[in-house]
Amino acid sequence: ISERIRKINSLRLIMLFHQLAERIDIKTLILNSESYVGSPPILRYRNVNLTQRILRYSYYLSSLINNLPFLLDEQKKLIVDIGGGYGGLIRSMAHYYKNHTYIICELPETILLSEYYLRNCFIDKSFLHINKLGMMDDLKKEELLKYDFVFITPDIFFKIKNRIIDLTINTTSLGEMTAEVQQNYINSIEKNSNYFYSVNRYEDRKDKYNTIGFKSLTFVNNWLPIHINYTHTYHYEYLGKNLG
Repeated sequence: ISERIRKINSLRLIMLFHQLAERIDIKTLILNSESYVGSPPILRYRNVNLTQRILRYSYYLSSLINNLPFLLDEQKKLIVDIGGGYGGLIRSMAHYYKNHTYIICELPETILLSEYYLRNCFIDKSFLHINKLGMMDDLKKEELLKYDFVFITPDIFFKIKNRIIDLTINTTSLGEMTAEVQQNYINSIEKNSNYFYSVNRYEDRKDKYNTIGFKSLTFVNNWLPIHINYTHTYHYEYLGKNLG
């Protein structure tokens, strides 16, 4: 990449940093710094390692900090990130909320990447991989809470029938799935999760993904909206409590 393009990209990150500084918790913004694991292209600005993704994670983290104070309780919680990718958001959360158990629900190939990434970011933490779960039909919360990080595939998530998950998160990837898969996740979240944080496309999109937006998802349970907004990425942000 040419020096000119690097400067333009750097200026974009700086502008986004200051834009977010007017919208979110400033402490989160200046403490949430990108990891060097994986050698991502980083801009060092005001003692913070900036990337576009880390700024996005700062936004998500700030919303959770401001709207879910119970996450600061000493009692350990179970938090699931559906489509957690390489583990970037989970890493940010685990630095802020150090006491909880974090589950990444991803495809098998991506789990290998996220486990490598998080093991290098948290060398003293405990990890549980899907291959040690086997074909368990009944995941026990007390067993999962023995670990800091757990890696599962979607079929395992769909098997959870009891409301053992304190918070389920999905950011942007729900809107890239087929309508059937989207609804399968919503059905499972209604069965197994107390809170749901979603940052996804609001409208249906048939041109590229042939999928539905958040507005077309079907919820059977009663949900109490805690926080609704549009993000700087023009996604629909929803945080709700499952009332059953």
